[in-house]
Amino acid sequence: MKLHCNRGEVSAADILRMIESWGRISDVHMEEPDFEEVVHRIY
Repeated sequence: MKLHCNRGEVSAADILRMIESWGRISDVHMEEPDFEEVVHRIY
């Protein structure tokens, strides 16, 4: 499963709690966007 979220609106902990309510979590990997990608979105 792959999820995208706005970290300004929801925390990683909130997302994990929501997913955990669906069933047991066996592994989690989180990535932040590259700095260059963020700058490109802003400008």
